[in-house]
Amino acid sequence: MDLSDLLYRNHNIAVMLAVRFAAQLGLEVGVGEDPLELGWPVLYIMLPTGEQVAWRVPPEELVGDWPAFTAHHDGHTPEERSARLRKYLETPQPGLAPQSHTAPQSAPQPIPIAEPAPPPAPPLPSAPRNKLFPKLG
Repeated sequence: MDLSDLLYRNHNIAVMLAVRFAAQLGLEVGVGEDPLELGWPVLYIMLPTGEQVAWRVPPEELVGDWPAFTAHHDGHTPEERSARLRKYLETPQPGLAPQSHTAPQSAPQPIPIAEPAPPPAPPLPSAPRNKLFPKLG
């Protein structure tokens, strides 16, 4: 399998995953047939904005059980689909804190690295024996 086939297959899996998540969130989803190319399934999501988005998926790659989509394709293009998705993603969502994606004002400070411990001191030379007081030395 070449890289473009792998990317296309991963795209189709991501689409099916997005539609499955949308269904779990309670959005209207479903599968219909491409009116321009019979036999090709089209997966749909009705966004909370009231707009639909749809993707064609090769029949041999469609996995899972999907409800029938009751609405008809509204004729949106891939460019319009992208704009609709971006519009939805840019809409603030309840319960999600806004995230800033700007660069930090200053560069992060490096974590100081502890200096290695000095080597142990060499042993002291033995003291000469005390000749005056041999018991002490």
